[in-house]
Amino acid sequence: MFVHLSEKPFAIVLDHFFSDKANITGLDYLRDLKEKHPKIPVIYYTSANDDLVRTEVMKVGVEQYIVKDSASLVRLRTALDLIQEKVE
Repeated sequence: MFVHLSEKPFAIVLDHFFSDKANITGLDYLRDLKEKHPKIPVIYYTSANDDLVRTEVMKVGVEQYIVKDSASLVRLRTALDLIQEKVE
C-alpha cells in the first residue's frame, strides 16, 4: 500500500475519501501508516467536516486536519511549508 515511502517523504497529504476499495477511508490508511511509519508527518485533507472524524484522526496523530473549501489550498501550502521548515 505504501510503495513510495522508501523515498522518505517529508510529509504526506492524505485524503479521507478513496474510491479504490469499498468501505475503506483515509482514516483506515492513516492508522496503518502511523503504525508502520509513525515519524512521517501527515496532513489530513478532506471534505468531511465532521467532528467525529476529526476527533478520530487527531487521536491517531496528524500535523493538521484541513477541510476542503475555497481557502483550503492556501492552508495546505502553509502547513506543508511549516513541516518542511522543521525538517530543514
